Amino acid sequence: MFCFGLAIVDGTRKHKQHELKFFFPLHNNLSKSFLMSSFASKLSNINETQDSINYLSGYMLQNEPSSQSFIDIWRSQVFNAPPSTKLLLLYLCNDVIQKAKRHHKQKYITDYFGPLLEVINPIYHSVDSTIKKKIERLISVWQDRLVFDADGIRKLKERIAQPPQKPAAASSPAIVAELQAINNLYQRINDLTDK
Repeated sequence: MFCFGLAIVDGTRKHKQHELKFFFPLHNNLSKSFLMSSFASKLSNINETQDSINYLSGYMLQNEPSSQSFIDIWRSQVFNAPPSTKLLLLYLCNDVIQKAKRHHKQKYITDYFGPLLEVINPIYHSVDSTIKKKIERLISVWQDRLVFDADGIRKLKERIAQPPQKPAAASSPAIVAELQAINNLYQRINDLTDK
């Protein structure tokens, strides 16, 4: 059983825009697929507000057992996003890893580093100089706050200094198609519950 953000308050139904609660175990394949579809949908609707980034990072940190799946979806969306959204997705990564560091959740820091190292060069070379400076600033923040060790920071700096590289395949077409079908179903259910 799951709740699509509806709550019963004083005997009336009220819709909660930013809440999706799961009342079934995440090891269930259907529930995990739904969670991933929901996350992909939320990620595609990211905006420049701190609330949007905070909400998504909190969502990821609350569902830590699914961290690798979240990061895989994040990685896929980074490659396909317009330049301004790429920066927002990097800001999301920043928020997640900094909160993970504060809460001693090393798993997200470790899990994010490889994909971040993979996407940083294609992102850096696909954006204008204003966004490049912001990416350089993010790396400086990670260095100053010791989010990644000295070797990790060195690798990130080397990656952005390298010539542009083509991104690796984001994910297999079958997985993307399956996630898209689940996402479409999620959108339809949300539309029906909003009425």
